[in-house]
Amino acid sequence: MSKKRNNATLQLALSLLESGGLLSGVLDEAATLLAEIIRKSKFSREQLCDKLKALLGRPIAPTTFYAWTTSTNRNRLPADVLVALCFILNDFRPIAALLAPLGFALADKHEQALAEIGRVQLDREHLAARESAARRQLEGGN
Repeated sequence: MSKKRNNATLQLALSLLESGGLLSGVLDEAATLLAEIIRKSKFSREQLCDKLKALLGRPIAPTTFYAWTTSTNRNRLPADVLVALCFILNDFRPIAALLAPLGFALADKHEQALAEIGRVQLDREHLAARESAARRQLEGGN
């Protein structure tokens, strides 16, 4: 995707998010996913608070944690806490849910390597086309 098209897609997605309805739905989906992941995890909320403190370097009270992570509460979870929780729980679906309406997706190391191979292949094709055009120019004098 060209940079110009990518920027246009991002601007459209951001305008949709700012209109309210989509933003609310996206946040609700991410919050619901996170609440489900926490509920199914092997950790208690207190254990998660301890792990967050170790990762983030600041204490998080269980009542604050509950307010941030219950799917019915509208309190906004700080981004660093969301990333840390996804890391602790080894489940990044809430972040993926936030990225999807913007036209982006998470990629693991394998997918990143495949994308890089694709970019290199495209670069090769573009270079080959440039080389071919230069050779034709030499041969035909144009």
